[in-house]
Amino acid sequence: MKRITTIGLLAIGLIFCLNQSGMAQAKPTDFSGAWLLDKTRTTDLPPTLESYNLQITQDAQQLTIVTSVRGEVAVRGMGAGRSGGMRGSGGGRGDGFPSGGGRGGGSGGGGFPAGGTEGGGGGGFPGGGAGGPGGGGGTGGPGGGGGMGGFSIPKDMVMGMALRSSMPKATFSLDGKETVILLEQRQNEGIPTGSAGSITFKASWKKNGKQLELQTARKMKTQQGDRTINAKDKWELSEDGKTLTIKRSVELPMGSEEAKMVFARQ
Repeated sequence: MKRITTIGLLAIGLIFCLNQSGMAQAKPTDFSGAWLLDKTRTTDLPPTLESYNLQITQDAQQLTIVTSVRGEVAVRGMGAGRSGGMRGSGGGRGDGFPSGGGRGGGSGGGGFPAGGTEGGGGGGFPGGGAGGPGGGGGTGGPGGGGGMGGFSIPKDMVMGMALRSSMPKATFSLDGKETVILLEQRQNEGIPTGSAGSITFKASWKKNGKQLELQTARKMKTQQGDRTINAKDKWELSEDGKTLTIKRSVELPMGSEEAKMVFARQ
């Protein structure tokens, strides 16, 4: 009787270990495919955006994202009604990405919402001294200056910046290692349209392979000195595999803001 009980306990222990091993080795989510931004389920989109597509390829080693845009991903309110450093959106390239060749991009090109703004010290954000509803800011010019006070970024501006932060093509290693790309300063007719620096990509699996976290760090040299802009994505696939939800956090001068984008499989 004692021998039977011992064998039974060993069998139960073996089954438990196998189950735990299976859970630990769960296959990560495959995000491969063509995805179209669902404008009916994604709020605060720029009215000038026609379509926003992701073409994703994935294997065990890496994930590559090709982003294509039709229309313009404009950010309203920059520099008191002007688009500031983002005025070059899609200029010459026709793909909706900023600083493609327009002269307004300045040092803020390369798809990241920074630098090159017209407003001066306030970074081109609306609200004069950036005091906003809560007051407390200075009395800066049309696009800048002053303290942050109670100023908050409008949701449609956050969404515009989140959309613009995507690179036309990005490849992430899925083994947890960082990928670094060095950038050279671009020029159009002798005028700088982008800044030298580097971009670092890093991917990590969360929730036992159900969620993929993508981190992008853009280091660039601007007239105000070296600057780093960070963005973080959290990707999740619906149970039926037809919907991709991306929560993107973008670092702004006054802190981090998050935008939620919903994509439908094509």
